[in-house]
Amino acid sequence: MWTEEAGATAEAQESGIRNKSSSFSQIPVVGVVTEDDEAQGVFKPMDLNRVIKLLEETDKDGLEEKQLKFVKKLVRCYQNGLPLRDLAQIFKILNLCAGKIKNQPHFIESAYDIIKLCGLPFLKKKVSDEITYAEDTANSIALLGDLMKIPSSELRIQICKCIVDFYHAEPPKKHIPGYQQASSSYKIQMAEVGGLAKTMVQSMTLLENQLVEKLWVLKVLQHLSTSGL
Repeated sequence: MWTEEAGATAEAQESGIRNKSSSFSQIPVVGVVTEDDEAQGVFKPMDLNRVIKLLEETDKDGLEEKQLKFVKKLVRCYQNGLPLRDLAQIFKILNLCAGKIKNQPHFIESAYDIIKLCGLPFLKKKVSDEITYAEDTANSIALLGDLMKIPSSELRIQICKCIVDFYHAEPPKKHIPGYQQASSSYKIQMAEVGGLAKTMVQSMTLLENQLVEKLWVLKVLQHLSTSGL
């Protein structure tokens, strides 16, 4: 039986639900990929400028932990491929992580994970993207050779593996709505434009006593030479 007391209780519960709903709506949404999005192959880019700005900050309590956390989010966001339009910013983030390694060793893992992404397909939204972002792509790929200067066997080997993967292009793990894979020869062409072969040859001088790394570089140079680079 409906009573005034029951009615008051129901109104209180309804009011509480409305208040909770209102408070939830005020929580800012971060533009990253959720697990459901990943399952469906939905691509939601991060605010890369925000990540860059965060990595450029210094001398704040808990800053390193926050920076590492955002890089992990970036890696998760781009796990199915790298859009050409985002390459310049992603490689700037990679360069910032690499620059921190000497004094903040935890950034080795961050740099490693981003380098690993570079072996994934490059994605274009428009057919013209390959031309529009050619300079950014060439400069980004050239950075891989420059990063061979970092005295980390793990990073150097991953860079080499990434370049070798240029020659064994595979389709994206999941279809990303609105994107298609760049042509299979695109990375190789951009490696030539960026002078990757030259920087890899120069890196050999850093590997005098590093047999495994030297063998990987030779493997890279073998691939580059077969394509006329």
